[in-house]
Amino acid sequence: MCQRPVRLLLFFASTLGGLLIAPVAKSQQVPANSPPASATLLSEPERLIEAQNSYRQALAEGDSSRVAEACYLLSKRYSNLGDFEAAQKWSIRCERILEPRGPSAELAKLYIQLAGIATATHRYRDAYGFVHRSLTMAKQIHSDHAQMSAYTMLSGLHSANFINDSTEKKNVTYLSFDSTFYYNRLAEKLARKLRDPKEVAIIQLNTGSLWMQRDVRRAIPYFQKAMAFYKARQVFYSVAIVHLCLARAYVRIRQFTNARHHLDQTQFLRQQHDLKTHDLLENLADVQATYAAATGDWKRAYQYLEEHQRLKNKALTMDREGAVSRLGVAYETEKKEAQLKAQNEALALRTQNLTTQKRLTLITGIFLGITGVMSVIFFRLYRKNKRISLQNAALVMEQSHRFRNNLQVVTSLLSLHANRVGDPVAQKAVQESRLRVESMSRLHQRLYVGPRLVEVDLAEFIQELVGEVLYNYGYSNLEPTYTLEPIWLHVDKAVPLGLILTELVSNACKYAFVGQDQPALTITCHQTEGRIHLRIADNGPGFVAKPTSESFGLTLIGIQVQQLKGINDFINQNGLTFLLSFKP
Repeated sequence: MCQRPVRLLLFFASTLGGLLIAPVAKSQQVPANSPPASATLLSEPERLIEAQNSYRQALAEGDSSRVAEACYLLSKRYSNLGDFEAAQKWSIRCERILEPRGPSAELAKLYIQLAGIATATHRYRDAYGFVHRSLTMAKQIHSDHAQMSAYTMLSGLHSANFINDSTEKKNVTYLSFDSTFYYNRLAEKLARKLRDPKEVAIIQLNTGSLWMQRDVRRAIPYFQKAMAFYKARQVFYSVAIVHLCLARAYVRIRQFTNARHHLDQTQFLRQQHDLKTHDLLENLADVQATYAAATGDWKRAYQYLEEHQRLKNKALTMDREGAVSRLGVAYETEKKEAQLKAQNEALALRTQNLTTQKRLTLITGIFLGITGVMSVIFFRLYRKNKRISLQNAALVMEQSHRFRNNLQVVTSLLSLHANRVGDPVAQKAVQESRLRVESMSRLHQRLYVGPRLVEVDLAEFIQELVGEVLYNYGYSNLEPTYTLEPIWLHVDKAVPLGLILTELVSNACKYAFVGQDQPALTITCHQTEGRIHLRIADNGPGFVAKPTSESFGLTLIGIQVQQLKGINDFINQNGLTFLLSFKP
């Protein structure tokens, strides 16, 4: 199989495949409805200068997306001029910006550009790697343009029929020629799906180049369709490429007049529009050498062949010296070093976190240990205090119980003594004393059975004490009117209050209820603003004469009021009312 058409197809795949994703070269990508571009077409050196200016402007603005686009354009320009080392450098700069951002159409396009540089420097295995990375990413982001570009490049690489393997020293690895048409059909299917005549024209150009290896005459119509498209839009770079394809085809079928015409047209376009790309010049020299040899002009054939070899060796020399390869290796090494550094930093961070966690665990363990020890100590202290409290409570209750028993003994003695006294006045005095002792006994009984050791509930205590006094005086059927709040009072205050209450209720029974058809007793006790207010009222005649201080009952009441540090008053109106106020 002739290698020259194959190399031309590979050239198309590497140079035109990357044009499928905008933006690449605005002067070469003229929309179908755009005006002629002849007036604005720039030469390749002018495009390089324009790309350099775009790079400086993007760098000044700090726009990383525009910087990446400018780097890509600079890579294209240097590649077209044959400076593949510079092209590789700018591609790597673009890659540094785009790769950290994740999958994108721009990154897929860049991989195609890197594949083109690898193809131009005959590093086909690297080219395969870049194309497959581009195809994988294109499928991932669902980009038909990117997939079409990758398929076009794969078609060209399969048509080359070899992969350079410097490690195993294998120069030729034959591939299936059917794969070339397979990937080309996939690219054509996507091009027609996108309904873009420009892309369809590129696929037609590639299809024609494929048929050049099997049936030259079938290739010519594809070239002519592509030619019609590019001429209509005055895309002179692409027109020159198609002229070269047609010139090679006509040389193969020995129609030298037509071949000469297309060669002259290529030369005219190259000079008229300053088309000096490396690939165009190399393939032009190759076709001219083929034409001269076919027409028997061996001198010119030798001259053109030397020119073609010189241009070809320029790329080969770059690859031989490893300048382009080293850039890629350096970047990959840099990425691996960066990944290794990141992994080491992550490992160091994990180690630090682990150390911190160990320290925290140790501190937590120590704290829990101390907490456990303190808990045991506090629990033991709590049990000891509770035991002491229970003992104290038992002692207090025992003391109260014994005191109550002693009061009961005193009460019993007073009762016996009252029964033996013949004088009614003395008997009455002994009986009143018994009632006073009984009130204190009742108080200590409440302390013994109540939930609090040294406090009594006044509401219950008052009702019980009043009921006892009424019972002793024969008024057990009398139901006093109570308005009592639940107030807990210390025993030191409850004793004098009980004596006061006993004395007042006894006086009511002796003086107020005598001769009353409906005796009434009202007792109110409440707490307001930090003071306890006691009110005892009966419906008797009250004091017939002004009370004297020599009365034992009143003297006793006055002593108890002083002990309470309280204030008292008698109201002699509609019966007798006693008022008492003191702080609890």
